[in-house]
Amino acid sequence: MYSGSSDGEAHDAPQRKIPPASSMLWVRNLRRFIGSGAGLGSEALMELETKRILLDIFKEKQKKSAEGALICLFFVQKPEDGSISHRVQRLAKYRFLRKQSDLLLNADDLDAMWVCLRENCVIDDATGAEKMNYEDFCHIASVCTEQIGPKCRRFFSPSNFMKFEKDEQGRIAILPFYLYVMRTVSLTQARIDMSELDEDSDGFLQPHEMEAYIRGLIPNLAQLRDMPAAFVQMYCRIAAHKFFFFCDPHRRGKACIKKVLLSNCLQELMELHQESEEEVTDTEQAENWFSLTSAQRICDMFLALDKDTNGTLSKQELREYADGTLTDIFIERDKMTLTSVISSCSQLGDLEHWYSIESRMKDFGIVLDDHLATALIDLYAKCGSIDKAYELFHSLRKKDLVAYSAMIYGCGINGKAYDAIKLFEQMLAKCIGPNLVTYTGLLTAYNHAGMVEKGYQCFNSMKNYGLVPSMDHYGIMVDLLGRAGYLDEAYKLVINMPMQPNGGVWGALLHACRLHNNVELGEIAVQHCIKLENDTTGYCSLLSSIYATVGKWHDAKKFRMDMEGKKIIKIPGCSWTSI
Repeated sequence: MYSGSSDGEAHDAPQRKIPPASSMLWVRNLRRFIGSGAGLGSEALMELETKRILLDIFKEKQKKSAEGALICLFFVQKPEDGSISHRVQRLAKYRFLRKQSDLLLNADDLDAMWVCLRENCVIDDATGAEKMNYEDFCHIASVCTEQIGPKCRRFFSPSNFMKFEKDEQGRIAILPFYLYVMRTVSLTQARIDMSELDEDSDGFLQPHEMEAYIRGLIPNLAQLRDMPAAFVQMYCRIAAHKFFFFCDPHRRGKACIKKVLLSNCLQELMELHQESEEEVTDTEQAENWFSLTSAQRICDMFLALDKDTNGTLSKQELREYADGTLTDIFIERDKMTLTSVISSCSQLGDLEHWYSIESRMKDFGIVLDDHLATALIDLYAKCGSIDKAYELFHSLRKKDLVAYSAMIYGCGINGKAYDAIKLFEQMLAKCIGPNLVTYTGLLTAYNHAGMVEKGYQCFNSMKNYGLVPSMDHYGIMVDLLGRAGYLDEAYKLVINMPMQPNGGVWGALLHACRLHNNVELGEIAVQHCIKLENDTTGYCSLLSSIYATVGKWHDAKKFRMDMEGKKIIKIPGCSWTSI
């Protein structure tokens, strides 16, 4: 063996025969996960797909001769399934993953590294442990590079040597280093396999993709490979749910691949590689969430609760679980609860959270009806997905006042004034009378489109249906008139309101004054805002800006000094973003 002494001379002791690493059972078991690349397909299939894509590109260019000199572009938007761009992306992804897999150490490489480590290490006289100092480490790196190739060089960096515990002579044990190499290779291969299953190529796995990954591991897991074929699907479903419980805390239906690799779940799953001859105790199997014992226990519990053997658990059957420890809130996740959840998502503008809930509706036995669809119309419209809202609206079996009002309001806030007017006319043609919410949406549509006359007529027509305009309706009309430049009319509307105008109405007038640089009405509006609102910094800043725009610098300076004297401090603007 290579000596660890500084002079580099070899020991006179006779050479001992080093058994290959694969002779050790735990190494042999762990190797099953390394270098397999089972999901990547074959080189022949890759070359065949390449030829097919090139032929399709040629045919596409023949059809578009005028664009023959252009080069196909890769767009940020995900291409349609089956298109040339989509197939090129898949092929490029496949080639990249194949290249990364080829750069990994395979089983023979790891055997050669283990032999090289043991042949060139030194034995600690006190403990008998095989160790190496930094000089040995560099020498082994050179030998491994010659025997295996440059792909092993990255493991022999100075930073890697510094990661391990050292004895008084600055030596590290070779076994922890070798385990580190194997674990790194194993996790890298796992990441490649998961990335291959990632259909969206966004670094996240969906539940069915996680199930496919687990299903591919089962033949390599000694404690699972003899699992009955009929139980495989249910095991994969249970195991995937365990991964998502820890790796998808926000319940969005997507687990980050990086989090999966760093989680203890993957480590527990990999522990099932141990052979039965290693005498894995029943206690160890019960403690491992992914063991066959744990999965069968869950399955038996499900079958015991499913008295009618229909494959689903009713609310009454769930109440019997764990001696009735499940609360009614958990069990009664019905449509009314879901409607409240949709309303919350609508107020937050959080479509992504709704998508994660929607994917579980079937699990809860909830079917989309007109009541839920109407709530979803409001959600999609407020989140800007007006086409999706229209699709749901047209799918309704019976379109009532609530559905029409939600759709009209959605068109209004998305700038589709003519669509909102058309829907309003359809509603009246069906003898469905409008309510205050309907008029809020319709006036919003007129406001966004700048249709002053139509908006004023709509506002005055409310009394024809026995409706009294609310504060919101007056606020919308003031904003509509003010933006169009009818500031005097807007002011008259405010002072003639049958109720006391609030800060929102005066604020709408002030914004219009800022838009058209009307100092006189701006001063009146800001005085009312200061009386009615607690936080007046924004209103004061608007008036100061009006002064500055029209050249009244003295008034602007005086007003800002008054703000400072009253300790009115403008809070810096900020924006919210969802992470």
